[in-house]
Amino acid sequence: FTLLSSLAASAAALDPASLSAILPTAKPTVTDDWYCALSAYSPYFDPPKPTGNLLSALQSYGSKLQESCTEKRCPYPDATRWCGFTTAAPTAALPAYTSYANSASVWWANHSSSALDLAQECPYYWYDALTDIPSTTGWLNMTII
Repeated sequence: FTLLSSLAASAAALDPASLSAILPTAKPTVTDDWYCALSAYSPYFDPPKPTGNLLSALQSYGSKLQESCTEKRCPYPDATRWCGFTTAAPTAALPAYTSYANSASVWWANHSSSALDLAQECPYYWYDALTDIPSTTGWLNMTII
């Protein structure tokens, strides 16, 4: 699964500070510049999403990764832990996973640079937009990994 290796490598290339900017776990206490209120955030929160059996398989696997978490908001599983999905998933879901991973990789490649710039420049508004719609953080995290 060369594609999976490639995706894991690109996720690893996102340093912890950048990942924290893109997927913050707490509301920033800084005040953003006025122009941040005028920025468009929604294009960064609509990545490709899996459907059908693949969606079910990913949700099931993700639940297993977070079984031991007792927090209200569990931290994202490390990207390397998701690599086990290809061996745990039903064989029938793997072609859909390959297709999904390819589209997610292309989408992230097209959005990552400007998303990181906006998240770092406007952390308060980024956080508000990111947490405005339930599950947005999860889908963005899934796309990045």
